[in-house]
Amino acid sequence: NSSGTTANLIINQDNVARSWSGAISGSINFTRSGQNTWSVFSNQTYTGRSLINGGTTTLRDAGALSGTTAIDINYATLTLDNNAGQLDSTDRINDAATIKLRGGTINFTGRTNTASTETLGAVTLVEGASFITPAVNATAPFVGSADLTLTSLTRATGGGTINFTSTTAGLIGNSARILIPTINGVSTATVGGGLTNDIIGGNSGSPMINKDG
Repeated sequence: NSSGTTANLIINQDNVARSWSGAISGSINFTRSGQNTWSVFSNQTYTGRSLINGGTTTLRDAGALSGTTAIDINYATLTLDNNAGQLDSTDRINDAATIKLRGGTINFTGRTNTASTETLGAVTLVEGASFITPAVNATAPFVGSADLTLTSLTRATGGGTINFTSTTAGLIGNSARILIPTINGVSTATVGGGLTNDIIGGNSGSPMINKDG
């Protein structure tokens, strides 16, 4: 879109897996709705908002959303896959893009025997049960890691919950880690930062986070 006016592009996918290697650019608000998996293999530079409704959207090889300013994940999955394709990318998502989760899932898959990293913008829990899952891949005697950084994590008043799932989270060596510098506006730089009664809680005082693995 080169018109100077923000346009809207909507993809309503049927229940068939599809791939995309083209380019969406300019001032565009992009909506991906529907079922199954939509795999993106090229960088999408559009500068509007991204709305993901249903299904799985996978960024692989050179796949990225480098220009979008905001991402809403509504009962859908966004997968950042550094392992299945040819490239280990450290920047698939614009670091400044805000992310809102409504029963959404974010998967981050590290490349085999590689120190994979990704930084996401400010994440807000709006409603529903959401999941964030980093996964490490390594074969002995080599070491791999998958470090996913959230610029901040906030639970909207009356918002949902988040479940961090990883079989090796936080371990030394082959490990997947989630790093969160700020929780509900409080720095986690000190021990207990962002905790209330040793629990990570939301603005309304009810717990917002579970951790499996």
